[in-house]
Amino acid sequence: MNSTLRSSLLLSLCTLVAVFLSACAPPTARIKVSRNEIKTGDPVTVSWETKNARTIELNGEKVEKIGARTVSPKDTTSFEIAAKSGKKEARDKATVRVDSTKAVAPAVTLRAEPSAIERGQNTILKWSTDNAKIVTISGLGEVPASGSREISPRVSTTYTASALGEGGNATASTRVTVTDPAGPRWLKDRGRRQRPRLPRLLPTNSETFSKRSFLITTNPISGPPSRKNSVESRTG
Repeated sequence: MNSTLRSSLLLSLCTLVAVFLSACAPPTARIKVSRNEIKTGDPVTVSWETKNARTIELNGEKVEKIGARTVSPKDTTSFEIAAKSGKKEARDKATVRVDSTKAVAPAVTLRAEPSAIERGQNTILKWSTDNAKIVTISGLGEVPASGSREISPRVSTTYTASALGEGGNATASTRVTVTDPAGPRWLKDRGRRQRPRLPRLLPTNSETFSKRSFLITTNPISGPPSRKNSVESRTG
């Protein structure tokens, strides 16, 4: 028997031994989850790996020897991988605990002190929140969970605070009223159209205006006295 034939037989024998040993080797299985605790609706990834198995099942469902999938369990769930080869089998299990407790809804309050100012004056916005992760106020943007801010609006403005948390969102509003500053009376009347004063008409008949009996006569007014009358009046 030459060396070439001897090498070929030896290689075949090694292959048969490897196949036999592989068939005889017990199966192995391993499973893991990306997160052991989640909240309702959160995703989690389940991955597994098996060896020396002819059939593999994940919670009773046939799967590949190696794989992964993403799920969102609503309740606490156990994932079990089973690797079988004849009468031999291997199992592994991982559990994801789901917190189904309902998150508390956020709360927010907002007020202005004072709520009414004259143009040019300042007021202070004060706010506070509970169970909020993100808080915003219109005109100010994102702000801390609680605090205060001095503002000086030019016109009457409504401010709205929004609080966002795991339990939802909440809003609160307050209005700052802005009025024109007080000034002298003549400034207020300036530019205002004045009503013209009409002359008072004198009565056309005899009429008493007061207790002094001021009398206005309606007799026609005589012309200038004649020269004769003037001379008589002087000689008289």
